[in-house]
Amino acid sequence: MLLGLVAISGYSQSQLEKLKDSLVTVNDESRGDLLLTIANYYYGSHNDSALLYTDKALEVYQQNNNIGGVYNCYGLTGAIYGSYGMYDTAVSILYKVVDWAEKNGNRNAEISYLELGNIYDNLNKYQKAKQFYEKAIHGKYIPAKRAAYANIGLIFLHEKEYDSAAFYFNNALNEYFDSDTSYPVNIYNIGTLYLNLASADFGKKHFNKGFIKLHKARKVFLSINDYSSIAKVYLKFGDGYQMTGQTDSALSCYMKAYSIAKKQNMPLVQEEVYSLLSDFYKNQSDFFNAFKYLKKYEAIHDSLLNIRYESDIANNEVKYKVKEKINEITILEKQKKLITLSAAVLLLSVLLISTIVILILNNRRLKHKNERILSESKRHESEMKAERAFRELEELKVSLREKSSFIGELQREVNKLANQEEKVQLNEKIEFLRKTKILTDDDWGKYFKIFNELHPGFASKIYNYKTLSEGDKRQLIFLKLGFNHKEIAYLMGISQEGVKRARQRLSKKIGLDNAGELNDYIVNI
Repeated sequence: MLLGLVAISGYSQSQLEKLKDSLVTVNDESRGDLLLTIANYYYGSHNDSALLYTDKALEVYQQNNNIGGVYNCYGLTGAIYGSYGMYDTAVSILYKVVDWAEKNGNRNAEISYLELGNIYDNLNKYQKAKQFYEKAIHGKYIPAKRAAYANIGLIFLHEKEYDSAAFYFNNALNEYFDSDTSYPVNIYNIGTLYLNLASADFGKKHFNKGFIKLHKARKVFLSINDYSSIAKVYLKFGDGYQMTGQTDSALSCYMKAYSIAKKQNMPLVQEEVYSLLSDFYKNQSDFFNAFKYLKKYEAIHDSLLNIRYESDIANNEVKYKVKEKINEITILEKQKKLITLSAAVLLLSVLLISTIVILILNNRRLKHKNERILSESKRHESEMKAERAFRELEELKVSLREKSSFIGELQREVNKLANQEEKVQLNEKIEFLRKTKILTDDDWGKYFKIFNELHPGFASKIYNYKTLSEGDKRQLIFLKLGFNHKEIAYLMGISQEGVKRARQRLSKKIGLDNAGELNDYIVNI
């Protein structure tokens, strides 16, 4: 159970719309800050929108030569890439932010420590995650410090080092009590820390202490009407009562959680409750109820998979595990009835049939498992290739933007010069830079290989056109990658007007009526 790392923006939806409306009237100096504020609002819930507004803010900051604003954008961009699972790109960006922020005494250093810790935590590199969390703890930015304490505690809880987990959870709790506890997000985090402390107490077999922490957590969550968390508190109570052999109390707590989840329409909590109730009844040899709740778990899990757009492989894997569990419960139920109602001869027959069924199920399970492993391996390999190709192409685009920014800055400096002769000389150098090829012939082979990984078969189709020059073919590939006129001009060492004329000639060679049809043609190849 993860703790909310930092307070979510306090803006409501209506306030957000007002912020967007004010973008029309705000001056250039404040526009970047406003765009970044909107991006931070979206971060964590709508990361595509967050990235869009971050890119807009970055453009404004670069135009105004606001270095601090630029690195604020880099920090949020790194966090967004981390949430996408693009960890290599995220780590690369965040290290740059850390390097700049440490030199300039900027709080982005502590925020980036926290984000790097989260990334290494997700990669199961716990020692490295702890190192970055410790750096955040020793910083001065309180939200990052509190979250780092809590997240190190979660790592130790995962590693079953319960004393260490409790130490860090208590430190996080003290940090919250030293701050303003009136904010709902701070109250939620305090309740979650009590919940995690109860887990640590249960791990140490200190059940009475754990139950006291759970009562505190329940009281905190009630104060903000967080019924989802209250249901989870009851689930943890049920786990504690099961550990102490109080099965009636455990069932009572599970049913309270079930009632809350059903009444408040909380499918994620319902899913967890159904799974726990199925296991509880199975352990009590009540196979009828075990089967009932397992079927409910299967139905709600399938529904959630559809909402989350999970892959077919993950869906089939869950279904297979559920069916395997259903078969297991069904067999146990049959065995129970046959033991009580049938003679010894009939029991022997059933055991023989059960053995055959188990062998068949085991063979099917092994077959499905091997098929799933092979499918996942191929999918993983394909995703790795695509991500690597995408990352390398993104690096190319970044270099284009950096060159464009550099040339633009140089042009502005030249325009400020009073000496006409110097202007002419520098303008000639700028024009030379504009015409310099970003991709040499040696580089082309590398990017052609990357392109084939992203769009297999495209190159072989366009190379069937004998009338197309090598430049025509390259331009088709750049258009397929989504480069604009300016980027293609830099790549091919020609002017933007040259790119437009080349597109017109290219359209005629392919047999299109005009250049406007070229994009549709490329999409359909």
